[in-house]
Amino acid sequence: MAAGDRREVVLLAGTGYAAVEPDYPGLGLGPGHHPYLDLESETTASVDMLRSTQVVASRAHRRLEPTIMVTGFSQGGQAAMALARALQQGAGPHLHLGAVAASPPRLFTRSFLRGPAHPRGEILRLVRADDTTCTSWVPHVPARLYAASGDTQVAYLNSVHCQRALAAHGRHVPLIDVGNVDHFPSEHRTLPRALRWFERLQPV
Repeated sequence: MAAGDRREVVLLAGTGYAAVEPDYPGLGLGPGHHPYLDLESETTASVDMLRSTQVVASRAHRRLEPTIMVTGFSQGGQAAMALARALQQGAGPHLHLGAVAASPPRLFTRSFLRGPAHPRGEILRLVRADDTTCTSWVPHVPARLYAASGDTQVAYLNSVHCQRALAAHGRHVPLIDVGNVDHFPSEHRTLPRALRWFERLQPV
């Protein structure tokens, strides 16, 4: 999320949802460098955000539904899957996972990995951790994957692999192709679709 960029949360909030975005370490007002694609910090930042939201709502005498609808794009796609997994495993009391829509859930393409043919150290740790967002759990709630067949930055095949990994564990998750558009334009097609799906599942 770029500093000051709130388009996604404004779109969600404009339909009546209490919409929030995490402030990852090193972004926004946080000190230090941002550990890009670090699942642990992305997950803890997201859970902390949800807990803080409950506190703020309580102080404002607002009652929030405990059902959490999780979505994310690009880096946020990986983070969305990781957060959904954490919530399903009980990461936050009174926080109940309602659905997850991720686009795309994996960010390491084969072309990226050709640079270090045999990744080691931190890159290898990130690759292994990133893979677990599709292989180490099965969502027990409605889930969808979104990707663009025209994406030149994140291979569409990544989402296909994620779908297959979930299917191997007995869960079919629909993969919606948003068309022949590149990476960032695909977000403009993905989020409205995810939002309409959320509205059918959890009307405001």
